[in-house]
Amino acid sequence: MVKKSSTQKNDTKKVVKAAGAGTAKAAAGAGTSANPLKKNKPPTHTVKRKHTGVQAHGHEWEDDLIAVFVSPSDMDEMDHLSYTSVHDIPKELNQLTQRNVSVKATKTNRVDFGDALRTLDNMTGTSPLEAVIIQYRQDGSQKIPSRVIRLDLTNSKQVLFGDADIEDIKADFKSLDAMVKSGHKDYKIKAAEIRGKMTGSHMKVAPKIGNASKGRAGRTQVSLANIDKLIEQNPHLVIDDEHCDPIKGCLRTLESSVRTIGKKAVKEAAVVATAADTGAKAAGTDDKF
Repeated sequence: MVKKSSTQKNDTKKVVKAAGAGTAKAAAGAGTSANPLKKNKPPTHTVKRKHTGVQAHGHEWEDDLIAVFVSPSDMDEMDHLSYTSVHDIPKELNQLTQRNVSVKATKTNRVDFGDALRTLDNMTGTSPLEAVIIQYRQDGSQKIPSRVIRLDLTNSKQVLFGDADIEDIKADFKSLDAMVKSGHKDYKIKAAEIRGKMTGSHMKVAPKIGNASKGRAGRTQVSLANIDKLIEQNPHLVIDDEHCDPIKGCLRTLESSVRTIGKKAVKEAAVVATAADTGAKAAGTDDKF
């Protein structure tokens, strides 16, 4: 368990307290638990957007977290937020911590962060930024949350991307992305070259070649290689890191089979969220940070 500073402890208490208090009135009327993350009992005002596709389960957890961070009076605006918006929860709608929040979900220690250029822009900006990462395990047809991690990434540029010049990295990402989108045969060589430049980086470039016959465009993504290693070496980034109680749980268990594309089962990477304030989205399948 990572030792938290007094500021981090207060921040965590703020989120946890609001998670219970923010839905208490609605819960009392509906006979549901005041804790929005109590196992299998999402908050009364959870956003119910329609989610389909291989990342749908992550969006369901995200909806539960939105109900914790966003005031019921702002839920309509949240519900109409564009799917292509930069953050899952913009700071203007975050009543608890006033940070931009991005939710990720993963079954492993790797966390996929989507589009490489967009992620780089977000992590090198000055706006307060938080990532909520939900780790889960697959048990038959069920996805069971096992751990929720909240990271403050507001000033994480050097930690995440290493010592290389950010503008050089950005130019390399653009070049690689053009190669990937055009199907250039040497894209793997370019990707290896970029990894070599990013000395000390916790982020790894991950080009994905598209499939025109199936309507899938190529794209350049980045992934956090190992979240445990990041936390061990940089405990100051951790707002909260909680393992879900095996009996009480933290987020609800979802009915969702192992993700497949075509006839192949694929490994999923997602991210963690903490007991009272986290949710996730299937990693690497969307362009949000």
